[in-house]
Amino acid sequence: MHGTLCPITEAVPGTSYDVCASRVNDAYATEPMCVVLPSTQLPREEEVYSAFEQALSDRQVALHQKLQRLSSAQITTQLKHTLTHQREHSQRSITLQRAWRLAILSGIFAFIFTLLGFDLFGILLLLLK
Repeated sequence: MHGTLCPITEAVPGTSYDVCASRVNDAYATEPMCVVLPSTQLPREEEVYSAFEQALSDRQVALHQKLQRLSSAQITTQLKHTLTHQREHSQRSITLQRAWRLAILSGIFAFIFTLLGFDLFGILLLLLK
């Protein structure tokens, strides 16, 4: 280490590096330092707390607005779903009513044609005798 701090050219011949050694020792001496103040003053504690409270308040307002939008969208979606469900239910009931009507009319026509067939068969038998 001594060789890197004190070049050989500075050593005085015959002194066994005493001059260089004193320079090395002086390099580690304690000297008073200038006081350095930060360029910007740190905010006071009250300012930090008020800024933190303001940030929390802003976040709460933003969250409340977002929830309101989601809530209104959800209500609209639920209303649409309810209307769609009612529409589907009414369409099902109309379809069931039509199915019942068709079944009843088919049964009535089958009964009428059966009676008509018996009547026609009876008339045919009477005519053949």
